[in-house]
Amino acid sequence: MSGRPSEPLLAMLRKVANEKKLNTAALARAAEVPRSRMKHILSGSEPMTVDEFIQLSQVLELDPTGMAESLEEEAAAEPEEGPGLRSLHRRESVGLDVDPLGNHAWQILQLGLMLGIDMFIVLDASKLADSGVPKQVLDRYPEHLPLRLDAAYHRHHQATYLPVGLQVRLSFDALYTCVIPWDAFTEVRLTPLPPDPVEPEPEPDPEPDPSDSKPRRGHLRLV
Repeated sequence: MSGRPSEPLLAMLRKVANEKKLNTAALARAAEVPRSRMKHILSGSEPMTVDEFIQLSQVLELDPTGMAESLEEEAAAEPEEGPGLRSLHRRESVGLDVDPLGNHAWQILQLGLMLGIDMFIVLDASKLADSGVPKQVLDRYPEHLPLRLDAAYHRHHQATYLPVGLQVRLSFDALYTCVIPWDAFTEVRLTPLPPDPVEPEPEPDPEPDPSDSKPRRGHLRLV
């Protein structure tokens, strides 16, 4: 992490957003800021305008007194380490233990939730009869049911692991709590946001040319 004066403020904003279970997409939607722009602001790779700060403060319900206290706590806290700690949907452990022999669908879904990005899912409709998905939806998609989990609504999906499947709230003509069997997942796609811009390395100063015989001007030096 850099030693920039703005870092305690950014760390405080990320912490409050995490406590409110608001990922980057949800913050961007509520503050009416483009998603990639919000990601770069919170990571510190792009400066934040005053208007954007006011919008974020309103979304996160920050008042001046509470903000001052949170900034004091962040300034006194140990510095964060590693880019993974910038995730707004992180849990007690930011890292995801990948098990090649484990439940692939759940591990991929966990990663998408932790990163706060859009997910596109394709389900085997023949295995959804008792899932809670409305019959009219299954009639419309008799073979494969496509679902899009918008990152801005991840907290409303309330995705929960169950041994038999994924429990999730889905919106069709109304809200439905469904249990999708694990063997119904045939495809899970993640839509990543662009990475933070990389600053170019500064070019080294050119070596002086010995053939340059131009006389140098005199100068004063304080001793």
